[in-house]
Amino acid sequence: MNIQFWGKSYSTGDLIKYRRRLTKDLRQKIENPVSKKMLILSGSTIGELAEQLEMFCLEKGVQLTIKQGDFGRYYEDAVFGNSELESENYDCIYVHVTSRNLTNIPEPCDTADKVVEKLQAEKNKINEVISSLQKKYSCPIIHNNYELFPYRPMGNREAWDDSGLINFINTINHFLNVKAREDKNLYINDMNYLSAYYGLKQWSEPSYWYRYKYAMCIDAIPFVAQNLSALFLSLCGINRKTIALDLDNTLWGGVIGDDGVDNIIIGNDTANGEAYVEFQKYIKLLSKTGLLLGVVSKNDEQIAKRAFERSEMVLKQEDFAAFIANWNPKSENLKLMAKKLNLGIDSFVFIDDSCMERDEVSSSIAKIGVPILTEVSHFIQDIEECHFFEVANRTDEDRERTNYYLQNEKREEEKKKYNNYDEYLESLEMEWNFSKFKEESFDRIVQLTNKTNQFNLTTLRMNMGDIVLRSSSPEEYICIQGSMKDKFGDNGLVTVLMGKIQEDTLEIENWLMSCRVFRRNGEYRLFDYLVIQCKERNISKIIGTYKPTEKNVLVKEFYKTLGFQLIEEFADGSTVYEYTIL
Repeated sequence: MNIQFWGKSYSTGDLIKYRRRLTKDLRQKIENPVSKKMLILSGSTIGELAEQLEMFCLEKGVQLTIKQGDFGRYYEDAVFGNSELESENYDCIYVHVTSRNLTNIPEPCDTADKVVEKLQAEKNKINEVISSLQKKYSCPIIHNNYELFPYRPMGNREAWDDSGLINFINTINHFLNVKAREDKNLYINDMNYLSAYYGLKQWSEPSYWYRYKYAMCIDAIPFVAQNLSALFLSLCGINRKTIALDLDNTLWGGVIGDDGVDNIIIGNDTANGEAYVEFQKYIKLLSKTGLLLGVVSKNDEQIAKRAFERSEMVLKQEDFAAFIANWNPKSENLKLMAKKLNLGIDSFVFIDDSCMERDEVSSSIAKIGVPILTEVSHFIQDIEECHFFEVANRTDEDRERTNYYLQNEKREEEKKKYNNYDEYLESLEMEWNFSKFKEESFDRIVQLTNKTNQFNLTTLRMNMGDIVLRSSSPEEYICIQGSMKDKFGDNGLVTVLMGKIQEDTLEIENWLMSCRVFRRNGEYRLFDYLVIQCKERNISKIIGTYKPTEKNVLVKEFYKTLGFQLIEEFADGSTVYEYTIL
């Protein structure tokens, strides 16, 4: 099995073989990596898994420090505690269990009641592990589900019989699925899917367990580590937001400028035409998760847009938040698209069938994702190899993201009608709504704290536990969420502020705003609302801190615009401001 890593395609065996060298190279190339900590509780040998996980995280700019529990003692470490582990603050806890760790296995002679008893014993064990960890830590917990056993004593009957092993595993996995839906700080690493995709026979090669206590074959470990890294990084807010697509021989076969709209290859009449349809369906599904789609093509724009009028096209012109077709270098057009959408170029994935175009982009833009494509029948697999797209959390805003950007185009057109910016803002008929945190907004709030980079004064990343803690402690925190709608549509929840109360002072921990609503004066309206909240609690002073990053220069002087006074400045560029409430 191959995995795309650092712009090349490697077999999983080569990633094992060259892991030390690749990690060393990454450490020399990655500048200013973000530091994160993870605790892994083990049900089997995890040494190579931990090393591979560190390597995959480093590829994405994260220096991951891993602390490991004692071998095979995941239950004891979680439930009874381990003082050596509990002294740390972790960004995530990973419970690495597999079917090897199930002890209450049904037998063909077991009655239905006996199977229920065994199932309950395993469920209780899972509940104990997760609840014990949640009491000790506020960070996200990743728990494996279970791969199928590689044998079937009753053959096909195993899938549905009360005492069937496959039925048993499926029932436990369903229990975990329900638990993850109900518990917003629990996430599933899908070992059941990974083992099936890899090939259960090769995955479960028993000699690795008997000799080394590895629960899977050695060569499958990078595959697991890559999948786990994608989930973990998504929880940290490090993932892709936009897919920029070429057109000719990428979304359809042929060159539209030469072949004409009617002669490009798309549809179910030919094998390649059907493959392009399937690929467009895949891209459409990705867009439904909240990813933005854009076109970057060397083409005549009007001719290129006509292609999407064909009935065989799954994607339509309205599916794209940006459409750039000209003869300029694609790296320049990608930077233009990033500026237009007000997004970092490191949040883009560029998809193009041409190796020359891919090389031009990857050599010009270091942080962009560029999957290696082979032939159209394998485009989906080629992209899936990269694990660019991981949806740790979903919100209503994700489902409507493309519409938000299309609405912004209408706002830009509206702005051209006015010479005075204030008059333009007035014409939008904006309605801002501020309130304390609402439980139904927690997912979106977590998302904003982890993904917002430009209007983010402290870049303090928070998980679900952090948000729940602050929301449930009104005597210690002020937590404000804000949404906005105007005559062009509803922008949803777009701004968040959190502050810690200390006697008569509020210290702002986190203040951020979505790039969709920059320069709409919402930040000033939120501050007015904050001052009212402070007065109601007899707070007379507000402290605000700015911590500089590569991306938040936009708000460097923000506190000054609100009337704050600078009281402290540090060598790293951080500043502290104070505001006195009259």
